[in-house]
Amino acid sequence: MKAEYYDWTKTLSFDAPITMVITSRGKGKTYGIRRQFVNDWLKHNYRFVEIARQKNELSPLMDNYFERLGKEFPSYVFKCEQYRAYMAARPQGKKKPEWKLIGYFIAMSQFQLIKKKTYNRVKRILVDEAVMDKNDKFHHYMKNEWEVLTSIVDSVSRERADSEIKPRVYLLGNACDILNPYFAQAGISGDPDVGYTWHMRKNFLLHYEDDETYANEKRQTLAGIMGDNAGDSVSIDNRFDDKASGLIAKKSSEAQHLYTFLYEGKTISVWCDLTDGWYYITSKAPKDGRNTFALTLEDHPNHIILQRTSPLIKTLFEAYRLRCVKFDSIRMHGDFLDMLRYMGYR
Repeated sequence: MKAEYYDWTKTLSFDAPITMVITSRGKGKTYGIRRQFVNDWLKHNYRFVEIARQKNELSPLMDNYFERLGKEFPSYVFKCEQYRAYMAARPQGKKKPEWKLIGYFIAMSQFQLIKKKTYNRVKRILVDEAVMDKNDKFHHYMKNEWEVLTSIVDSVSRERADSEIKPRVYLLGNACDILNPYFAQAGISGDPDVGYTWHMRKNFLLHYEDDETYANEKRQTLAGIMGDNAGDSVSIDNRFDDKASGLIAKKSSEAQHLYTFLYEGKTISVWCDLTDGWYYITSKAPKDGRNTFALTLEDHPNHIILQRTSPLIKTLFEAYRLRCVKFDSIRMHGDFLDMLRYMGYR
């Protein structure tokens, strides 16, 4: 039996404000949503926005963006230039195409500039590769990525309660990293259930697909043979790393409080269980405020500001490097990693 490509029909029928799709690589989810962008323009004159993290990712993203789609829409021609997408009816003879603007390409790193620009009739907002590959050492999640995305959505949609067009956000990815900022925001911890699940008071729809037929077919490809031999359950089976999900755990009853950091208004409390050697990072600190340190001037009131060279920081660097740290939530893992990077962790 031949596996099918990802079918957006059911997923779009839910019309969720935020939709996250986690499937195996190569299932065609990106192709399918781009096809929807074209149909949105033809039927309703809706435009799309696709978001990358950094500006230097935009040009590669736009290259041949509609090349495969052109076969499905032979009566139209497409182009991408100046961070915008256009389409036109295929001209007859020597006539020039009458280009229509159908989409925008923007980068999270430019979110402050985006506020000053004008975007019209935006319906669907896409973040492809929202979940990053942990083996990618050259790219990282943006600091406060959810908040940055929220700002962009507000800027490109200009939505009001009575707006004619209700914007929708789509987050696409593979089972690369369970400790991602989107799961953190939606309150998803541990391996998510296969299928469709609602989160964030039914505003966030997750479709986590487990397609055994597709996985078996992929094992017969060269990349599948290589990945299967390396035990790569992510690219083949679309399964999250059990070791990563094991980093989310409640603090043990034997853990003792060591110190608490205040970082950008967040409380990051460090505990250690001497019996098992694990460090536990939580948002809850002793009420007496003992051993509390600030990391930025904004967090300073009545607390010592800890320097980047502090032995306490170096100890955490080493503990995290050795994977001897557990967190009470995915969100806390993200806050902790932001803090380490601020203090110089590479």
